[in-house]
Amino acid sequence: MKLIKNARAVLPDRVLDGACVIYGKTIEEVASRLPEGDFEKVTDARGAFLLPGFVDVHIHGFLGCDFTFDGENEAIKIARALASYGVTSFLPTVMTAPKKRMFAAFDTLSPLVGKDTGGARIIGVNSEGPFISRAKKGAQDENGIIPFDSEFLGKYGDIIRLLTFAPELEGAEDFVRSVRKNTRVRLSVGHTACTALEARRALEAGADHFTHLFNAMSPLGHREPGAVGAALTSDAYAELICDGFHVDKTLFELVRRMKGEKLCLITDCIRPGGMPDGEYMLGGEISHKKGIECRLDNGTICGSVLTMDLALKNFLSNTSASLPEAAKAASENPARSIDERSVGRIERGYDSDMVLLDENLNVLKTIVKGMTVYEK
Repeated sequence: MKLIKNARAVLPDRVLDGACVIYGKTIEEVASRLPEGDFEKVTDARGAFLLPGFVDVHIHGFLGCDFTFDGENEAIKIARALASYGVTSFLPTVMTAPKKRMFAAFDTLSPLVGKDTGGARIIGVNSEGPFISRAKKGAQDENGIIPFDSEFLGKYGDIIRLLTFAPELEGAEDFVRSVRKNTRVRLSVGHTACTALEARRALEAGADHFTHLFNAMSPLGHREPGAVGAALTSDAYAELICDGFHVDKTLFELVRRMKGEKLCLITDCIRPGGMPDGEYMLGGEISHKKGIECRLDNGTICGSVLTMDLALKNFLSNTSASLPEAAKAASENPARSIDERSVGRIERGYDSDMVLLDENLNVLKTIVKGMTVYEK
């Protein structure tokens, strides 16, 4: 057994001054008292916050690497790097591209799902498309957009945990019903020009998620609420990119109040994340990174350079959320959005995926299944 003492454990409803016992790969006990026992390793947190490890369900790349276009070594490089930002689980996200390229990316990532990377765990794959709107494709490759194809999931239905689609496309409701009946894939409304009614019909058919709220979707209008209106007034999960560029910070509090425990902080990070300003390839196009902005040559926004620790800080500093609430938005909520039930809480029986943060919420240590994968 291992012991973390003198920690401020961030539980779902409060912060508890105490200790956490790890037995093997799971959490054995969280208590205000110092438990007795013969511990193989004792970590003195010295008053640091102990949070559930962050779960990023939407990330395309980092450190000059990209999940859609690069190989296994690059995927592992990203996984190890993400641990230094407090991420313990994530979904590598494959962007819309010609089917052959998307399938090649799935084949690369499939053997890594659930395996030890020496860093954050790959718990599945996010397929952003290819059944999306050409009008709202954003930086997605238009050549990869196709009509609904029940064979697309094929052998990848076991690793794809989340898939973005546009509900206004012909056959959307039948597609949603089929996927929900035959797979565990969760379906997310995004890259869409749909009406609010079309979005609601997709939700009724079985979709329960919205991809990067406000971005690449029909906006909120007082006569046509669009996808944004449907997202804010439904019980579906909604992703939010808290970098202050994709969504104005004044809206963070509105989304917090409307979505509550269905709010998921994501990064939507791409290849330039963690890299200097400059030009980087995004498929066959050039992405220009300047500060927190990434744009194509035509000015289209093409992802972020956000990290999950900064998303947490930005959310806290621009809302009235408590630390436990913000921690849920960065861990438990996204985990539940893909029906991942073993992570997201500092609680007995959960995987011991945790992150220690200092007073300023900087990452000190990241633990994945009881093993330290990053330490400052």
